Formats: sequence, C-alpha cells, structure tokens
Amino acid sequence: MNCKPGDLAITVCSTNNNQGKIVTVGRWLGKVRGWVGDDRWEINVELPGRLGGSGAHYRDSYMRPITPPPGSVTESEVTALYNPTKETA
Repeated sequence: MNCKPGDLAITVCSTNNNQGKIVTVGRWLGKVRGWVGDDRWEINVELPGRLGGSGAHYRDSYMRPITPPPGSVTESEVTALYNPTKETA
C-alpha cells in the first residue's frame, strides 16, 4: 500500500488526465462497484472517470504520498499563524 488515511498525495497515473492532482486521502474503500481495481481510497475531491462518471475515490496504486521534508512547518503551526491566539500573537 502506498497511502494511509490523512496523507496528502499526488495522482501519478490516470486513464482520464487526472495525473498530477493533489488530494487528501480519506478512508479505505477497497473495491467500489462499477470501478476497476480493488485498492480504492476515499479522497477529498471528485475526479472524472474514463467512462463519463466521477467519483471521490482513487486507486492506491495510482497515488504516491507527498512527504514534507524533515523540519518543515506542520499544519498546526500554519493554523496558528493564520489564527493567532494571545500566546502566539
């Protein structure tokens, strides 16, 4: 498995020009009826399918997690910058 819940991921393979999309990985779905593959994750956006449908899920084998470099800013640190409290202002 490439991804896990909560990962930021990039789509690296697509049959419908969805490669390069940045998504947030949700819960494991496995097989989704009507779609190819049994390795699907829920994602935070709907992407078009090759047969005209769309879905908020994507194949694990078609995604790679984006790992921030060591020492990079965390999500909570970014949130604190945009929502300062008395302690952080």
